[in-house]
Amino acid sequence: MRRKEKTHYLIVLDQSGSMERIKHTVISLFNEQIQSLKKQSNEMNIEVTMSVFNDAISILNLGAKIGEVQLLNEKNYKPDSMTALYDAVMISYNKMKEGVKKQNRMVALVLTDGLENASKEYNSDDVKKLMDKIERKGGSFNFLCSSVDIGSYQEALSVESNDCISFDIDEVEDSLKAKLERVSERILQYNH
Repeated sequence: MRRKEKTHYLIVLDQSGSMERIKHTVISLFNEQIQSLKKQSNEMNIEVTMSVFNDAISILNLGAKIGEVQLLNEKNYKPDSMTALYDAVMISYNKMKEGVKKQNRMVALVLTDGLENASKEYNSDDVKKLMDKIERKGGSFNFLCSSVDIGSYQEALSVESNDCISFDIDEVEDSLKAKLERVSERILQYNH
């Protein structure tokens, strides 16, 4: 019997030009995570909204059941251009929130390797309010950024050092894999 509680997993992935050097790692690891969640969630109700962004935002999945998620590939993940991070987070959330009910859980994950430099509609205060809202409702907001940029995002988003997850760009595969496993554990714990 499928549980009534639903977990929404919001994934917001940077595809600005600087992500080109780790493009294959990002595609591989995120696809592995989705496949793993699919295998482990046979009795669970998990929906995924996944967007990729540079100076534009593309929603690849909007409230897709875990078994129906469109995976990343060379055609839908093409790094180039600038980093409109704040717009991407807020626009992605606003598109998916219509399917979120009060009793649903939410896990959000943002991955970026650079600094915000192209948002036009939203700012760090908007993202900070969203982070607080998700966590106040018992959810989890996971912010993965390069160790070079972590200080800037901590300041802009008013988060403690243990609230940000940093990965070293030189060891991205092992580090990112470990962080994604941690996020998967959070998703699965909500459904047990």
